[in-house]
Amino acid sequence: MNYYEHHIGDYIKATAHLSMVEDAAYRRLLDVYYTREGPLPVDRKAVQKLARAQSKDERAAVEYVLEEFFELDANGWHQRRCDEEIAKYLEKAPKAKEKRDNARDRQQRARERRAAMFEELRLHGITPPWDTKTGELETLLLRTKDTSRHAPVTRDNTATQAPVPSPQTPGVHAAATDQREEDPPSRVDVPLAADPITGRAIELASLLRQRGAALQASDPRVRVWAEKGITDAQALTALERAHERREARASPQPINAGLLDSILTDITTLEGNDHGTPHRTTAADRRAAVIAELTGANRTSQGEHDPDARTLPGEARRVR
Repeated sequence: MNYYEHHIGDYIKATAHLSMVEDAAYRRLLDVYYTREGPLPVDRKAVQKLARAQSKDERAAVEYVLEEFFELDANGWHQRRCDEEIAKYLEKAPKAKEKRDNARDRQQRARERRAAMFEELRLHGITPPWDTKTGELETLLLRTKDTSRHAPVTRDNTATQAPVPSPQTPGVHAAATDQREEDPPSRVDVPLAADPITGRAIELASLLRQRGAALQASDPRVRVWAEKGITDAQALTALERAHERREARASPQPINAGLLDSILTDITTLEGNDHGTPHRTTAADRRAAVIAELTGANRTSQGEHDPDARTLPGEARRVR
């Protein structure tokens, strides 16, 4: 035994008359008794040795405690209260061991289950923090499985998503978000994760990975897309443009988050301009403005020629 109940009130009542040395001797003998789970040796000198009694007073204290609190039997010095506690302990020991074994088995199964979920999520490109709770892992795994099960697995379906035109193709942007009614974007209603942003990042990563992209939901850029509210249509458009760039350059490199991020920046900037959001003027814009000014090709926002675009108000005066 490495533990026993010590009732302070009962002990003080029974030992109030003992000296400090006698009290220490009694406590040491109790510890030895419970540790051995049996009576003390018959030989008094052996008992004194177990109590680490060296001086004359210490040995005398052991003798006194033995005579008052213990009873000599054929197999050693017995203490009634100790024998009762040891009997209770031995009776409960098998059940306690079984309980510990069951708890150990449950912990082992839980660790194996967590390891399996982490591994399965990694196969889907998701690497959660090591201290993610088991319930959150199960939710992430369920969301990922549902998204993967319902998402198309070939790029053929991607073609049904009309690409957002580049700035050099006027008048076609309105068709960017149009889709055939019979082939809507693959979206699945799944249980909400504890973190909606993480859940959306998983959806975007699964959507793009099913179509050949090499990225993970844990990538900070993917999480930024989720925070910015990037839609499935925008993500698929960016992926289509990325495929076109790789094919045009005959590049075998996989489509990663960095390439998609740069394309999504262009897409969101263009769509913001379509809704009246100003954007930064580039060098190409400035060159085009100069050429238009020199050739008289200025246009209004509706695309019509403005006859007054080159007219400056004022009064003509002859200079001599």
